[in-house]
Amino acid sequence: MRIRIFSDFNCPFCWLGSRIIAKLREELDFQDEWLPLELHPEIPEQGSELLDKYLQEELDGFVRTLNSRGEELGIHYAPMHKSRNSHKALLAGEFARDNGAFHAFHQRVYVAYFTEDRDISSDAVLKECASDCGLDPVRMIQAVQDGRYEVRLADVKKEAKARDIQVAPTFLLDDGQRIVGAQSLPLLREQFVAIRSGLTAL
Repeated sequence: MRIRIFSDFNCPFCWLGSRIIAKLREELDFQDEWLPLELHPEIPEQGSELLDKYLQEELDGFVRTLNSRGEELGIHYAPMHKSRNSHKALLAGEFARDNGAFHAFHQRVYVAYFTEDRDISSDAVLKECASDCGLDPVRMIQAVQDGRYEVRLADVKKEAKARDIQVAPTFLLDDGQRIVGAQSLPLLREQFVAIRSGLTAL
C-alpha cells in the first residue's frame, strides 16, 4: 500500500501525523511519501505574531492539547509565539529527500520549530538541522537558493488545488480514499488495516 501525505512544517498536527506514520511503519507494510504543501506562503520571513490573531489562553489551551496527544508519541511542544514561514524549510526537505535523509531531517525541523521554538526560515537553523542529519549544510543552502526545488513545491500546490486539499496533513491512499487530519494512532491503524485488507481482497 502506498500513502501520499500532504504536509507542511508549520503545521503542528503534521508533526503528530509524521510520528503516527513512523509507528505504523513498524507494524504495517506500506510506503509513505511526504509532499511539501506550503499552507501559508503569506507569512513573512520574519514570522507573524500569534497574539495578533489569538488570545494567550487560546494558545495555552492549544499547546496543552497538542502535548496531551504528543506524549505517547514522544514529542513535546513549547509555548507558541510565532507562525513561521516554511518555504525554505520545505525546499531544504527536498534536498534531504534527494540525499537519503528525508525522515531524519523532517523530524529535526519539527523539533527545531515546535520544541526549541526556533526560526525555521533562518539559514543558520536549517544548516544546523542539516548537519545534525549528516547532510552538507552548504550544499543544502545552495540548493535552496538556486531554486532547483521550486518546481516540486509548485507541482504539489497544483495537485492539492486540483484535488481540493486545503488541510494538512491529508493522507491519500492507493484506492483514492483520503483521510484528513492527524487522527489518533488506533483510529489511523484501524483505517489503514481496513483499506489494506480491501485492496488485498481485490
